[in-house]
Amino acid sequence: MTNETVEYDKVGKALELKYTIDGLLGMGAFGDVYKAKCTEDEKTYAIKVLPYGDEGKQKYQERELKLLTKMKLSNTSGSNVIKYFKSWLLRVSDGGYRLCIQMELCSFNLRTFVSKHENGMKFIQDSLFHRHVFHQILNGLVFIHSMYWVHRDIHPGNILIVNPNPQQITDIHVKIADFGLARNMDLKIKLKVLPTGEIGHENEELTQFYLFSNCAYMAPELATNNYDFKVDMYSAGVVLYFISCFPLKSDDQSKLKSEIEELRQGRRDIRECLHHKSDEILSRLILGLIQENPKARFSAHDARNFMSSQEANDLPDGNEAMVISPAIDCSQASKITFIARVENEEHVHFCVIKELTLSAIRAEVERNTNVKADQQALFIKRKINNEDMLIIIKDDEDVKNNFQDAADKHYEIVMVVEQRENIQENSNETSQNNSGDTTMVSTE
Repeated sequence: MTNETVEYDKVGKALELKYTIDGLLGMGAFGDVYKAKCTEDEKTYAIKVLPYGDEGKQKYQERELKLLTKMKLSNTSGSNVIKYFKSWLLRVSDGGYRLCIQMELCSFNLRTFVSKHENGMKFIQDSLFHRHVFHQILNGLVFIHSMYWVHRDIHPGNILIVNPNPQQITDIHVKIADFGLARNMDLKIKLKVLPTGEIGHENEELTQFYLFSNCAYMAPELATNNYDFKVDMYSAGVVLYFISCFPLKSDDQSKLKSEIEELRQGRRDIRECLHHKSDEILSRLILGLIQENPKARFSAHDARNFMSSQEANDLPDGNEAMVISPAIDCSQASKITFIARVENEEHVHFCVIKELTLSAIRAEVERNTNVKADQQALFIKRKINNEDMLIIIKDDEDVKNNFQDAADKHYEIVMVVEQRENIQENSNETSQNNSGDTTMVSTE
């Protein structure tokens, strides 16, 4: 009997009071994922089971649970990240403990789908496939990054497909999963006494990822202690390349890594590698994401804007530099996206405007939320000094300044909408102060 079989039996027996195990969905360095039917609600879930008590791994488990909990409690929950239900410690027959994380069940990961599903190879021949799938991946990354977290392990095996048997491309709904290596990027400052007696500070160090140094999906700077959200964008670029040229000549990670290096250095013509050789948007997007210099890469927000704006219009001449620009000038983009949420409502609305004016925003908010333009009071949600604040938007100048700031600093615009009949009670908090500066209202 193998170690895997022994573990399977231990977990199955320990879970049997509330769950019936129906197979192993996947195995990894940090734990295994089981398919399990709950006897209480008769629904089937994915349960990730990890050994508990190892100090070296426990920090990663705590980080994963923190992020999953934060996403679950978020007012703007992401539809392209895995849904988390609950977690608990499970005692098994050897007296040890396992950490169980219950999540929604997804049918395939992206690698398995394109290689084994009956429609996988047929779908990737259609240009709609990579556009539809990658736009959802970007939505998930925008959401994760907006919470000041970085995934650090984006690859086709961690992009899951919800639908059990999609018959057309638009049926495909993808979710980013496995946050075992994720970490918060809102780094803490540590104070220390310098030799001079002065009080100095140092930033919390990031972890170097030597363990994954041969992984083709890993951004080069992950092997250092100096990186940011752009590491996920490099990985996303390799994923986009993967689904745009599958089947690869080899799945060997070192060979794929060499191929990406050749593409980045211009020693390989990317158009000759892709199914859609004439798709200029696709080739520029991939090259812009796999730039060695993270400052030259798209953020998730910028990449999504690039796809939305460029796929709606032919690429104009002279825009070659857009792909390697760290931030698109949002005043020049043909389409600009933001999220609108009506105060006291849980669901959100994705909005698209073609001009940065208050009237354009009001019209798009009305179209999506049915709150009349003349009844809207609009606020942009921002994190300032680690506190969520609402900044009132009064005119076109406020719109341009805040949207440009979002483009420069790579965060998603969340527009909070209040109806004017609800505004009077908050008027003392949201009016301009005597200096004429815009008032910021805490959302706590």
